[in-house]
Amino acid sequence: MQTVLKGIPNALFAALFGAICALAAGPAAAAAVEGRAGGETDRDPTAYQKEQVANRAYPGADIPFEFSEVARQAFAAVASQSAPALSGQWLPLGPQTALYPAITNRTSASYVASGRVSAMAVEPGCSASLCRLYVGAAGGGIWRSDDALSSAPHWTFISQSFDTSAIGSITIDPTDSTGNTLYVGTGEPNASIDSGAGQGIYKSTDGGDSWSRLSGSTFAFNRSISDVVIDPTNPSTIYVGTARGVRGVSSTVGSTGNPPAGSVQPVGLYKSTDGGNTFALIFATLPITPGGFSEGVNAVALDPRNPAIVYVGAFGLGIFRSSPAEAGGAFQPVFVSLGFNADPTQEDAFARTSF
Repeated sequence: MQTVLKGIPNALFAALFGAICALAAGPAAAAAVEGRAGGETDRDPTAYQKEQVANRAYPGADIPFEFSEVARQAFAAVASQSAPALSGQWLPLGPQTALYPAITNRTSASYVASGRVSAMAVEPGCSASLCRLYVGAAGGGIWRSDDALSSAPHWTFISQSFDTSAIGSITIDPTDSTGNTLYVGTGEPNASIDSGAGQGIYKSTDGGDSWSRLSGSTFAFNRSISDVVIDPTNPSTIYVGTARGVRGVSSTVGSTGNPPAGSVQPVGLYKSTDGGNTFALIFATLPITPGGFSEGVNAVALDPRNPAIVYVGAFGLGIFRSSPAEAGGAFQPVFVSLGFNADPTQEDAFARTSF
């Protein structure tokens, strides 16, 4: 030990030795070494981020949604100001390829990552010479390529006007033969610890060159949207699935995952019959899910033979179907998730059934 600790001052050695002995003796002794009775109660890896949230929220218990809206307005005001002329030119320094070293990977192998792609949609009539593809990133907005099948496709960022870059779904209106009418549901719906919540539904009628937010989509503010489904026989009928999303992501974990009670609409399936001006909740997952917690809806689809028949996938529950010929149109379970369990302690709220 003398060789290992050679050069350490006696006072420091005494402090270290005392701390080691106290730790070996138990938590109470360790707290005494620190000079306080109980020590800090919150020492997990997110403690610093939680402290930052608490400081910003004070004297309240959480950061109101209105603060985020004011911050977006302030950013937009700064972005609209004319910038001073620059004598130089910015050049990208790279890296152009996001290579992660093996030490950061659980499989001990290096890998290339690009972030999560959460939504894709290809325009009808895609061909080798002209193929328009829309891609949504979990936290990187909407990108469009008109030569998606080429060996080196060109991409354009088209969601600059959105209030969020978290994307959940992209839908091309099946009733528009031009393929120019798009609906984008914001907020990543994958129930991960950094799936950011969104700010409603955006619509474009010119292939993404310009956008407007559906006035009735406020129900999805600070939620995530898994699907926007248009009735192929009536574009005024729209179905939207919503899921839980986090309200901010730290370097280690989402520190504001649960919106304040009463500040958001329930997760579930919503329907509009007036083109998105208003929506009504037609299927709520929370009353069904044991334990009082639900991630929401992860998938929505219409029967291709009869669009009046609606299928919905719910986290932790499975698949439900609504048909005018069954139970008066009430949603009935048709596939039970392996994660579903009547005992809340055994329930897997994140189990996802896709179709």
